[in-house]
Amino acid sequence: MPKNQCIDLAKKLIDCFNKDNPSDLNHFDKIINQNVKYHDIYFKNKPKNLTAFKDAEKDYILAFPNKKTQIDEVLSIEEDKVLVRWTTSATHKGEYHGIPATNKEVKISGLSVWQFENNQLVEAWQSWDKLGLLEQLGALHVHK
Repeated sequence: MPKNQCIDLAKKLIDCFNKDNPSDLNHFDKIINQNVKYHDIYFKNKPKNLTAFKDAEKDYILAFPNKKTQIDEVLSIEEDKVLVRWTTSATHKGEYHGIPATNKEVKISGLSVWQFENNQLVEAWQSWDKLGLLEQLGALHVHK
């Protein structure tokens, strides 16, 4: 798969993350393979497929309905893989993992390595600042 095509698919995937209807996540079906392998420490005890991915995204939309993700940088690292450095900004308007809405504005960043095959995401490795998110929500206090 040409490197530029993978970069374009990464941008389309970010666009999917910016849609905000939790009851209609079918836009992911075209770009994410049903059997995607999803590596994220926060998914460690959950299935790692498209259905689980969409369930998690629905939870994020309900907790942060105005979330917007932007690409800070995208690099082609192999013929079929890209590295995406991203930032998400949002307002905490709904319950998130037992934390009631705080109406606080948050900003988190992360890195994703996405592997594409036949115009679909087939494997993803992700790392993001969940501790920073919890601190911004007031659910975690870091001693300075």
